[in-house]
Amino acid sequence: MLEVSKERLQSEMLARGMAVGALAAAAKISRGRTSELINNGGRCTYRTINYLARALGIEPTELLTFNNRKDD
Repeated sequence: MLEVSKERLQSEMLARGMAVGALAAAAKISRGRTSELINNGGRCTYRTINYLARALGIEPTELLTFNNRKDD
């Protein structure tokens, strides 16, 4: 699992004037899951990150956050 940066996701949405529903529809991800990632960040599959990035017109790696968790 990879971790999405909520700050980066929010920033990219704001730059495009994109609402939650629009991003969810463009990424073909449920509105609930999209909202959860926007508000909290969190772990998800590469596939989900790829869908979000494609909907935003950016590279998937631009949405990732890296941390030093011991449980990874």
